[in-house]
Amino acid sequence: YGASGLQLAGAGVSEAFGNEIGGTFIATRAEGEPTEISRFTLRGAGLDAAAQATIAGPDAGFRTNANLNAEIAGLARFATLIGQDIGGGAEVAVQADITPLDGLFDIVLSGQTNDLSVGIPEADHVLAGRGTIAATAMRDTDGTRLEILRVQTDAANLRAAVDLTSEGAAARVNASLRDVALVLPGVSGPAAVAGEVTQGADGVVGFLLNGTGPAAAFETNGTVNPAETGQTVNAALSADLRDLSRYAVLAGRPLAGAVNLEANGVLLGDGQRFDLNISGATLDVVTGEARIDPLLAGDGNFTTAVART
Repeated sequence: YGASGLQLAGAGVSEAFGNEIGGTFIATRAEGEPTEISRFTLRGAGLDAAAQATIAGPDAGFRTNANLNAEIAGLARFATLIGQDIGGGAEVAVQADITPLDGLFDIVLSGQTNDLSVGIPEADHVLAGRGTIAATAMRDTDGTRLEILRVQTDAANLRAAVDLTSEGAAARVNASLRDVALVLPGVSGPAAVAGEVTQGADGVVGFLLNGTGPAAAFETNGTVNPAETGQTVNAALSADLRDLSRYAVLAGRPLAGAVNLEANGVLLGDGQRFDLNISGATLDVVTGEARIDPLLAGDGNFTTAVART
């Protein structure tokens, strides 16, 4: 099949798909046998895709086994269509086992990106160059799972997994950045974060996160509980900033010294009432305030409590 001189209606549609498309479609079907799509290709406007599939009959829930390979040379042509400034190129391969009538699926995706951009400068810096993506998603009688999501570029690495069952949900994430200067100019050094978020059948959300950054580390945990109006948040945070001078450019003022702090608090469901406690220790802190810095020299401790009822 093929068509040329197309004039597709709709904002960005013609730009995305061009005025010429073509490909091959070969399918066979015999009585009582699955439908075989042995070849389906689509070419046009920097898009090159090929797929094969086997589709069973209604007695098997139209179970479909399919393979798809696609290469998009220029994502920028889709920017107007989706309303987002995107660019770069991508190659993806998908293997799918889907039973539509039962709502079951098993999908494996892998791919590569080349100078991917999404119109957000900080994200574009992280996505620059060659990247890889891999994901496995499944839904069976036990629930829905994103068994693995892995994204890697020269600058960053992300791994995540999600489980959704009748008893609740759980998500795990592990991410690292080679140099935070890519997203926070003036701060340099690697950073990483790892943690888990869960939700029980009662609707209570729990979270536990920890991470490291340039001369810094943190850990936070807490719960988000359903309330009559909104949600009640209980949280605790510990942070260790070993060298504040690493963040002076970001703060726009002279900084030095070290701070170790502990905080915990409650934010009530109406979002107007809270109770916050903070304590910690300091060492030779410099803030750039001539009247304050002499008081912060050497070892120090602080405690404060703030509440609104």
